[in-house]
This record gives sequence, C-alpha cells and structure tokens, in this order.
Amino acid sequence: MNLIKLLELQQKLRDRIDYNESDRFDKLILATIVETGEAAQMWRSFKYWSKDQEPRRVVEAGICTNCAGTGDQYYDDPEAEEPEACHKCNGEGEELQYPLLEEYVDGLHFILELGLEINFEHLHLVQRIESDDSILKLFIEVTECIITFSRSKHSSHYRILLETYLLLGNKLGYTENEIERAYLEKNKINHIRQNRGY
Repeated sequence: MNLIKLLELQQKLRDRIDYNESDRFDKLILATIVETGEAAQMWRSFKYWSKDQEPRRVVEAGICTNCAGTGDQYYDDPEAEEPEACHKCNGEGEELQYPLLEEYVDGLHFILELGLEINFEHLHLVQRIESDDSILKLFIEVTECIITFSRSKHSSHYRILLETYLLLGNKLGYTENEIERAYLEKNKINHIRQNRGY
C-alpha cells in the first residue's frame, strides 16, 4: 500500500474541506472512534446476543448505476470494438457493496487526517506488524490507540495507531491492494460530495 500517495490524496481532500476551527482535532478524534465503531458494527462478531454474527462483507445493491445493468463500460473510448467490463460491478450488471471494507476505509481516511494534523512525516518508519490478537482485541486496541494519541498528539503514538489499524485491516482479511483500491474509490466519492455541497 502506498501510504505516501494516500496521505497526499487526503491532504487534497482536507484542503477542499478547509475546516480549521479550534475544535477540529477533537472532532477528528471522535470521527475516528465512530468510524472504527461502524466497522465493528459491520464485522458483527462481537454481538454475542445475536445469532447473526456474520460480517457484512458483500451485499447486493441492485442494478449497477455505473453501467445501467449492462455490465459494459466503455471508459475513455466509446469507439472501442470490445467494451471493458464495468469496474463497479465487474461486468455482472449487479452492483455489489462491501460494507465492512467501506467502513474500515472510512476510518482510514480519518486516521490519515490525524497524521496530517500533526504533520506526520515518518511514513518510512511505519512497519507491518504481526499479532496473535483476535479481531475483537484489535478493535479495542485501535480505540485505545486513538484515545492515547488524542491525549499526547505525539508522532510515536500516531505511528502505533496507524500500524495497529493496518493490522486490523489485515486481520479482517483484506489485502493492502484491496484497502488502497477501496480508499481511492471512497476518496473520489468524498470529492463528489464536496462538489455537491455535502
């Protein structure tokens, strides 16, 4: 995963949003906690009181709005002899959504935003860490890391938060490429929302 590229894209979104009030940091912390909780909500396995503990990995969302259900997408060349498969529905015509991955990536947006907040420039120090911790423990650990960082605003605590969050994504079963692609897709949506005055 190219964290430098993602951080640069996050900076562009941050510049567009242009919110610099005194409560900015506290709002970012709360947003990060909320988005982490929403990812846990889609993971569902903590819900010991429910028989339905299956993670919400893929759900059908109806006819693909990108290709109108044809499965074809001509992209840049409408004169092409062979249309390419639609990237939103993989040529199936039925759009799928990935709620768990989407919520995880929403959290990543805010974690990157927190890095911008402290001018974190040590991405070369971020390591892929391993852990025997369960996904449940990692959700709790991420929340603890957010709170610890919120109190210190120290780059070492931020690095631990980022590494732990990336480990959580890995434990959820996502590759770095899947996370990056989902981030890029959501980043586009966030810019579209800004265009529409979201």
